[in-house]
Amino acid sequence: MKFPNVSIIGCGNLAYHLSKNLENIGVNIINIYSRDIKKARKLVSELYNADAVDSLDFSLSPANIFFLCISDDAIQLVSNEILLPPNAILVHCSGSVSLGSIANSNSETGVFYPVQTFTKDRKINFIETPVCIEASSLKTENILEHLAKAMKSQPFFMNSQQRLTLHLAAVFACNFGNHLFSISKLILKEQNLPFSLLHHLIAETVQKAIENDPVKMQTGPAIRKDQKTMALHGELIGENLTWQKLYKLISSDIVLINELNSR
Repeated sequence: MKFPNVSIIGCGNLAYHLSKNLENIGVNIINIYSRDIKKARKLVSELYNADAVDSLDFSLSPANIFFLCISDDAIQLVSNEILLPPNAILVHCSGSVSLGSIANSNSETGVFYPVQTFTKDRKINFIETPVCIEASSLKTENILEHLAKAMKSQPFFMNSQQRLTLHLAAVFACNFGNHLFSISKLILKEQNLPFSLLHHLIAETVQKAIENDPVKMQTGPAIRKDQKTMALHGELIGENLTWQKLYKLISSDIVLINELNSR
């Protein structure tokens, strides 16, 4: 199957990595769109032949697929404003936005959601990354699957509700997990201790969760019901009520999930 021409709406972290990975497999990137043309030009400067644009009028564009790599709350608005050429495919890359949100009578629609966290200054390829696919037709589904497989990603076909559930799980695993790492760093900083002291612990914790059932890998004072240690931790946290609540809620939930899993 021949690769389609692609234009990308947006120039943030996902747009950066998606455009790079698509070019690496031979996809021709036609345009990078941003309301701020300077941002679009900056991304274009790192690509082969793409042009920077600040207009959503793509009615004469030679592109076949238009990827919406923008914030979730902007997807429906932009999909209503964008002007597409005949037989175009409009695709968003969100975990939480339904396929129906970009319904367009003049084009096919789809979802191409990579289950990954993207930061510009970290090199990320799509190899083995799960990519969730949903489409308005089997033809569009096949095209998106072809792109995912060409990048050596793992395509998964799921509906909007399943994808939203996955996105919720990803928030707990990634965003909330990273926030707890941030709290750990702040706690150590109060005693002038380096965050590097936790690097091996974090790496082993994540690896165990990948290789095993994370519920069965749970350790620590909560799972042991070590009230004395937890009380000491509470005293150390002191008057930070938010961290006090987090500590108690998560500790209680660890016990609850362990009990439910043991039944």
